[in-house]
Amino acid sequence: MEIFYNEKNITVRDAIPTFLSELFDRESSFTKSDLDLYTELYKILEKNITKSINDLPNSIEESANKIREERHGVGAKYDTGGLYLAPVKVFSAKFVTKEYSNYKDISLRYKNVSKKNVTAIRFKWYGENAFNEPADMGGIIQGWGNGFTDDLLKPGANDYGEWSILSKDGKKVLIAYPYEVAFADGTKWILSQ
Repeated sequence: MEIFYNEKNITVRDAIPTFLSELFDRESSFTKSDLDLYTELYKILEKNITKSINDLPNSIEESANKIREERHGVGAKYDTGGLYLAPVKVFSAKFVTKEYSNYKDISLRYKNVSKKNVTAIRFKWYGENAFNEPADMGGIIQGWGNGFTDDLLKPGANDYGEWSILSKDGKKVLIAYPYEVAFADGTKWILSQ
């Protein structure tokens, strides 16, 4: 214990083996100041060990993400590079249950944030089931689906669309976005891949 009370030429790191030896090999009783010191050292050790554990790379999570990307394509589940430049923003995407069926459709709410009239929009969406696995979303690639609208959308206007995708197991839509937008002047915006 003296090594911690009196700072000699030995660093605290070098003193730890001595401290542990005194702690476990000592047969005499501890003073209150010894117990206070042990408590403080324990708290410091616990904090540093917890931080070290939290700083370790999560190889299981990284492996799971890599496998998911390889299986389901499209680069990464949320890869929509350049989406911030899109002239149309999707601000709501959800499943809609029909009264006459157990299958679900998808509904999107979106807005024209450009200064041009939009004549057509192509959308993509990704959804998962209750087990956080790719859901049946009406597309060829499991988890992914797409749809389009050719209703005129004026600058600053909001609109709503519903697409019949007949999803059997969809629980949540994680992302929906436009990947191609046609304007009234004949120009197009296309999301970079």
